[in-house]
Amino acid sequence: MPNTIFHALFPTRSMVWLCLLALFVTTSTQANEPRADKIFAELLSFAHMANAAYQTEPAIRQTTSAQGYTLTHYGRIPEVEVFYFLATNDDTKTQRIAVRGTANVENVLVNLNMQLVADKHTGVRLHHGFARSAEGIYHAVKPHLKPNYRIETTGHSLGGAVALALAMHLDAASFPVMRVITFGQPKLTNTAGATAYQHLNITRVVMPKDVVPLVPFLDLTGDWRQLGESADIYWPLGQEILLLKGKDYARLSEWGSLRRTTSFLSEQPSEENLHQHQMQNYLHLIKQKRLDARRVPYQNNFNPLEWFKR
Repeated sequence: MPNTIFHALFPTRSMVWLCLLALFVTTSTQANEPRADKIFAELLSFAHMANAAYQTEPAIRQTTSAQGYTLTHYGRIPEVEVFYFLATNDDTKTQRIAVRGTANVENVLVNLNMQLVADKHTGVRLHHGFARSAEGIYHAVKPHLKPNYRIETTGHSLGGAVALALAMHLDAASFPVMRVITFGQPKLTNTAGATAYQHLNITRVVMPKDVVPLVPFLDLTGDWRQLGESADIYWPLGQEILLLKGKDYARLSEWGSLRRTTSFLSEQPSEENLHQHQMQNYLHLIKQKRLDARRVPYQNNFNPLEWFKR
């Protein structure tokens, strides 16, 4: 398993140069930030929904009801074996879509197709598999979407990437997408795609040792030695909340996420990478921080010179 993580994250040392640039970019997002208790109250609500996507339909009904929603539609896209559900809150005129992911990190890394393809719906390049799954869900939920209701999407792991791709599909079709929160989500698009959809209100919740949010790094279907038409770089989209030990958390921009990638360059993969990816662990840590979370600066002790000594 550690070898699987290593090869998935580090296909070539050429990626280090981009990470080095990220070390020198300011990533503060402190201004006008909501109180920590409000941030984590929202994260907890979305985390319950993302976790519910792994459960049976009766359990999903119970969870959505506890969050003030009614289960409107539950389905599966058979071509890609993706499960999802749509829940509605008529009081707030909000509909939330949750997509099931996978709890098996090794399956994620082994089966993670790196190819970015031009997506006709969003107008940008997206991960082929995630875009295909999102298109299936889009057509399935569209008849159940209510006029003038706000739309939110969420999911864990691969489900988080599909939830983000779905939000981009909905936004491109002029639906009012108001919020996207994902947990342990792999990357979805390139720099052009991230720029085109930076207007979306996206938060990616991650853990320090969860490797899945750091992959894929490159579209390796072309010649990765010549980044251009034949190869492309995956880019993080939206702000990142990093769940640290105890009550602490850090808040990072896209460049901050790339800085975080560098920390893995000096570490050996371990079973902790598997443990931290589990949705139950995300839910537990968010509950733990719910009332008195404390934002701290992100610390990166990576020494770039050590990498080139290997």
